[in-house]
Amino acid sequence: MWNTNRGKKNDQEHFVEKTVNQVGFPYWSKAIKKAAKSRTHGRAASDSAIVVYVPFVRDSQNFVNASMVIHIEPGDTTFSYLCDWQYSQLANNTTVINDTAENFAIFFMALDKNVFGHEKFAIIDSNLFKNGSHRAYYVTLSDPVNAGGKNNILTPVEVCQNGTIYWFESCPYEGYPQCTPTCDHCILCLTPHSYSYCWDEYIDDGSGGGGGSPPGGGDGGGGGNGSTPPECPGGGVAARTENVTDPCTPGWNPDIETTSSDFPDNPCKVVDSLMTTNNFPLYCSTLRDSLNLNYEKAFMFWDPFSANTTFEEANGVPGTLGVDVEPSIPFDGVVHTHYNDSLRLSVFSFDDFFKLYDWFRNGKIKSVKTFTLSVITDSTAYVMMITDSTAFVNFGNKYLNSKENIRIFKSFFYDGNNINENKSVAENEKAFVSALQSTNAGVSVFRGNNTLTQFGRIKVNINNQVRPFPCN
Repeated sequence: MWNTNRGKKNDQEHFVEKTVNQVGFPYWSKAIKKAAKSRTHGRAASDSAIVVYVPFVRDSQNFVNASMVIHIEPGDTTFSYLCDWQYSQLANNTTVINDTAENFAIFFMALDKNVFGHEKFAIIDSNLFKNGSHRAYYVTLSDPVNAGGKNNILTPVEVCQNGTIYWFESCPYEGYPQCTPTCDHCILCLTPHSYSYCWDEYIDDGSGGGGGSPPGGGDGGGGGNGSTPPECPGGGVAARTENVTDPCTPGWNPDIETTSSDFPDNPCKVVDSLMTTNNFPLYCSTLRDSLNLNYEKAFMFWDPFSANTTFEEANGVPGTLGVDVEPSIPFDGVVHTHYNDSLRLSVFSFDDFFKLYDWFRNGKIKSVKTFTLSVITDSTAYVMMITDSTAFVNFGNKYLNSKENIRIFKSFFYDGNNINENKSVAENEKAFVSALQSTNAGVSVFRGNNTLTQFGRIKVNINNQVRPFPCN
């Protein structure tokens, strides 16, 4: 698009260098395009225009801060710029969560997802996505939903982008360290609500419709000299909030810990890595050798993948089923036994699963992405991991939020699924995994081989068969 005349203009105004200094470099390979209405009066419907969005990223940054908007139609090509800070100049009613400011924010989040794979964004502007007194904590993006007849390329032009907003609400539990006194940073105080954000265009297509132009937009560049992005007016920007200290920054940040393109803690890789450590396999074998005892044993552990790994032993009361595992500080996992008793289960018990939830809601789990709960019997071995925190929270809020609901779900767990000590290993295994899948508990189950040297994820398929379930 840089023709000879444009090159001469750059020699005079140096707008290319100014653009790079201001918003960084274009990611042409990540440009997204969409058919749009022609702005030239009298053209046939077949002479539709094309809108191309080119994301810009500053050197050493990992998020999109600007986008060039190129409007191409027969005989006419114009361009403008959008910058992330411009969201603050758009309408933002704190009782409406899908007005132009939120749409603009979702637009840039969609660009981030397309370029870097970011799917979760922390909200730092307390007015963004606010619903009355409920402040948004973060937003997650799912796959875009294209309108009928549209192409499948990711683009925030004339499509709907699905998003989930997580609000701070009242704390459903009392006395938990991370939920008092204000519920800040407590996942149990976050309530998810899913929405579709839909718009036509961000630039004026001449039809009088569309999503409207943000400040600094329009044909020819949107900057002071017509060729560079608009410059942030600094302290003069209106509608800033107490949580945004720099008026030239967006009101959201990508949560790098959950970026799909940079997610090393694949659950299968976590379990496989555990088996390559010096200690975890050893303690699994040690626990299997202890099954003739009349009490359960457990080993809690910290930093299993480092040279500073630590294990702490816990023993149950003789003659009873269960072992008290209460770490003094957040830990990375636990492996325990179901010893040789006529009443013991070959799979995780309801109490095992409830303890996982209890550790989670009390902040005892150091990292959800790597935490493992394991059980060893004389014939089986399993590892359980939380692989969908949102589903796990929703599950707990639905089934485990009161004594009565716990009683009902425990009955469903054992009686409704026919899990008991008299069933075969295969029957209990299928029933246990089915119970978790049917309630969308947000966990994955891994089955160990006879020699405790390998664990593979399993799932019950549509034919009611237990089958391997790869992570990729």
